[in-house]
Amino acid sequence: MAANADRTPHWIVLYFRKWNGMVGVKSRPPPALTETFFSMLAAFASMLVVAGVIRLSPITTSDQNLLLSSFGASAVLLYHEIDAPVTQPTNVLGGTLLSSVIGVSVARLIPRSLSSWLGGAVAVALSIGAMGLSNTMHPPAGAIALTAVIGSDYLKGLGFYFVLQPALFGTVVMLLCALLINNLHPVRRFPRSWFNVHAYQPSQERCDDVANDSAELQDSRSYSDFMPG
Repeated sequence: MAANADRTPHWIVLYFRKWNGMVGVKSRPPPALTETFFSMLAAFASMLVVAGVIRLSPITTSDQNLLLSSFGASAVLLYHEIDAPVTQPTNVLGGTLLSSVIGVSVARLIPRSLSSWLGGAVAVALSIGAMGLSNTMHPPAGAIALTAVIGSDYLKGLGFYFVLQPALFGTVVMLLCALLINNLHPVRRFPRSWFNVHAYQPSQERCDDVANDSAELQDSRSYSDFMPG
């Protein structure tokens, strides 16, 4: 029994250790009540505007609702996480452009019978890859790629016109609202940078944590030690 316990793969222990998170990391304190209230009002106003714009687009109500869900996610970032790299204009516009093009392309290549599960998965995965490689990550854009794939036949019939209207047009409206409203606040300044040259830098705690786990894994027995034979 002791011998079997000793043969427990060490990499499995390291894997489940990650579930504990990083020890000693403190939660960010909540913003002031006035700050949160401003974000709420700003999101409310911008969603009213973009919803009105989307309602004017020549797509079905169900497709409009799908798009509005992605813009709602953008509103959370644009009014609560205005300093985050994923919220800067290059990311908002670039991520939407790439994801919408990918979504339309996948919708044209994968049969509709497979689009509800395979097509959506492919579109979102490719969007993450494209945004990651171009440093234009904007999470809500993944929903736009998904909308292009699982939307109605009418939406798919728009082809690449979908990229311009309603995807990019709605995104530009959201971005303009964010510029106008955020900068009314006496402290806020948006954007942090028009061109997101600030690549993501992991915290020192995370770097140390990963380095320690990697070193421990190198010192442990190799995978072949755990294979029967």
